[in-house]
Amino acid sequence: ESSHPNLVDFLGYFVHPTLKVLCLTFELCDGNLEQLVKANPAGAFVEKELERLFRQMAFAFKALHHYGIIHLDIKPYNILYVGTFGDNIYKLWDFGLGRFVNQEASVVTMTATGTAMYMAPEIKENFQREKFARYGRKVEIFSLGLVGLFCLTREHPTFVSKSADEPTMKAAVSGFLDSASLSSCMKVLLRKMLEYDPEERVSYEMIFFFEL
Repeated sequence: ESSHPNLVDFLGYFVHPTLKVLCLTFELCDGNLEQLVKANPAGAFVEKELERLFRQMAFAFKALHHYGIIHLDIKPYNILYVGTFGDNIYKLWDFGLGRFVNQEASVVTMTATGTAMYMAPEIKENFQREKFARYGRKVEIFSLGLVGLFCLTREHPTFVSKSADEPTMKAAVSGFLDSASLSSCMKVLLRKMLEYDPEERVSYEMIFFFEL
């Protein structure tokens, strides 16, 4: 159960009397981020709204990390919202793929998991080479950066594929950001969120320090 404004509240559970299955109940939201973006005209998701999304998700990550949890499936479908543009509250949900990691650990070893188009490269790269993945909390930041690109382009990041190497991915990100109508600070933030090397990638704490 959560009372955090950026995590969907779990309200309870019950066993369906006919189907005999366990049912979970959550707070009612207006929809998910994918629906919000695609239901509005191109360009509706302005930079100010992107700033709101990033900051609220950073607060969500902070709450999860306090309990040693990595979400591992950050994507538009798993971010719900309540409200309208300019007044939205964004809420993270669907923790089915989440994992616990020791608070002091910077790296965790486990099988690869997540949604391919929004998966951080260190998960794919290590899993393909070693059949297991080494990664830490910054995988969420990479995925959130890709969510940001989706909000701006209304297209899922298909350039992130099983074969996408570092030069290919960097070229795709730079190609978009070089021509995007965004402030220089937002471009810097997105580049740092989408760093191929997690050591060069910003942490969720740094999102709070960007003057957007």
